[in-house]
Amino acid sequence: MKEFIVYVNGQVLDIKFSSSLSNSSEEAYYGFVNGIEVVSMPLNLYLPERDAPGLYGLHFVGQKDLFYVDYNFSMETCYRLNMAGNEIPPKQDTGMFRRWTRDDDYIVGASTGDWPFNFNFTLRYPPDVPPYTAPEMVYKTGRAMGLHENVSLLYNLSWIFPIDSGFLYLVRLHFCEVDRWMKRINQRVFDIFINNETAEFEADVIAWSSGYMAPVYRDYVVFVPKVNNGERQDLWLELHPNTKTNSQYYNVILNGAEIFKLSNYDGNLAGPNPPKKIVPSLPPKKLNPKSSKKITLIMIVDTSMKGTISKESFVKFLEIAMNCLAKHSVERPTMGEVLWNLELSLKLQTGVETGKVEVLNNMEFHIATTSTGNNSDATPGIEFSEIVMPLGR
Repeated sequence: MKEFIVYVNGQVLDIKFSSSLSNSSEEAYYGFVNGIEVVSMPLNLYLPERDAPGLYGLHFVGQKDLFYVDYNFSMETCYRLNMAGNEIPPKQDTGMFRRWTRDDDYIVGASTGDWPFNFNFTLRYPPDVPPYTAPEMVYKTGRAMGLHENVSLLYNLSWIFPIDSGFLYLVRLHFCEVDRWMKRINQRVFDIFINNETAEFEADVIAWSSGYMAPVYRDYVVFVPKVNNGERQDLWLELHPNTKTNSQYYNVILNGAEIFKLSNYDGNLAGPNPPKKIVPSLPPKKLNPKSSKKITLIMIVDTSMKGTISKESFVKFLEIAMNCLAKHSVERPTMGEVLWNLELSLKLQTGVETGKVEVLNNMEFHIATTSTGNNSDATPGIEFSEIVMPLGR
């Protein structure tokens, strides 16, 4: 599933699909979609208007200038995580049907930290963080370092996220101090690093939010340079205790994270086309000539088929049908073999209208049945890719 965030100016959202251009004359790309959901969201949650009150530049990681993200950008959701908490399904979101996944698959290192939580207190939302910003369960759980400060200073609490190179990314980090011992400024102070660059120095959640159990978030923009043809790279997110402020505890905390790809100057969000997958052929089992049977079909086959169907196609169809009725299960074909033979039967039918193949004119056939133990190809020279045809599919 792909999720995009776009600003709509007017009453109509126009969505069009078109295939990508291929660099090869022998292959072509195509596009398809199984379903589309359109959900409205508060205007200034992710893409504020240019003149929106409180619009401010974001920290551009590794750069001196600020970066402004407004409604001129479109966004693709890459990751939305509930740190150290359970997955939050769309129905339990704040009305926007967002899915918040666990962070277990992305955290790295020998230590995965501690898991502070507090389900008994009511969150106190400050004016600039509306309750719909994220579900309560995102802010009531978090991931921190352990109690042993001498160990915490030796490593970073780290996550790795594979992303497309050649794009700007908006990284939104959600914080809420849920540890009941952390209620004052300079108790827990830490640094935030994104892709080995300092994104935030001396982060103090209590100082940001002005209190315990008060949600807050911070946005950062990072550019990931293009590598080769835009191949995927790893985006690193790391937290480490800050020692320069002489805080009471050398620890960190993170409650949630969202990572969005920002559209390029031309509105493009497309990453590289996935590598072409080669579908291996599924050769049927070799048919044992000794097990062939001569049968005469009189009543069970419509005689009007005479002269209109390829004899080879019909024989192949009967072979697979009879083999499916084998007494012993080991002698019956697999579903892959059934598909392969049906595709072959369709292939053998082509050419009837042009008179290039022999048509069915009598009802006597030699039908070969399968024999286990030999898996060589009964139709040498024909590949699966040559059999697949759009006709009738």
